Amino acid sequence: MRLPTFSLWNSSFDWAAFLDRAFAELRTRKVPNLVIDLRANEGGDGAIGNALQSHLITGPLGCFPSQSVTTYERVPCELARFLDTWDYSFFDRTGDVKPITEGTAAGKFQLKSRPYAQRFIQPAGQAYAGTTYALVGPENSSATFVLADLLQRSGAARLVGQATGGNLHGLNGGQLTWDTLPHSGVAVDIPLLAARYDATTPGASVTPDVVVCAASRPRPREWIRRWRQCGG
Repeated sequence: MRLPTFSLWNSSFDWAAFLDRAFAELRTRKVPNLVIDLRANEGGDGAIGNALQSHLITGPLGCFPSQSVTTYERVPCELARFLDTWDYSFFDRTGDVKPITEGTAAGKFQLKSRPYAQRFIQPAGQAYAGTTYALVGPENSSATFVLADLLQRSGAARLVGQATGGNLHGLNGGQLTWDTLPHSGVAVDIPLLAARYDATTPGASVTPDVVVCAASRPRPREWIRRWRQCGG
């Protein structure tokens, strides 16, 4: 099952129906092994990953919101006039924040509209009974990073490939503002949300269960060097 993107907001493709049909066929044909290729998938709609996960689990899967922390309540007017975004409500969080006093996010604000409470992905029905492998790599930096993490933590799939993009300290791409510097023309993206994590969370991406070295058709001596580095 090759899933090259989850960015389908402007597409007529019915991804939910596709997943329902695909897993129904897998069950009917009693396919023993499923390989999900996510290597080229940079992310998009997280609901697609959740729906995919729902076909692989036998019970509710708990997870926490990935972006619920901010550093401000209202952007100062003298700064806001230089910034641009797609939703200017991001600039005014009046009444929607409360201070965080403990943990690694102390000194920041928790969004009331995104409470830091466990949510659950519910099983779609009869789970796929075969063995699932997910091919992952550095392109998985958004919703597919989250999916790779969930697949590994739940044990629903065995991850194979290279370390993903993203970071277990959290993603910050959900809300952005940007400013184009007037003299250089350089555009600066400023993330407006962050995630909560505890002190034991590593500042790293998701490492696959089976790590595979990148293949780039090296010369024979280079191939041997890489093979030895990979433990071959």
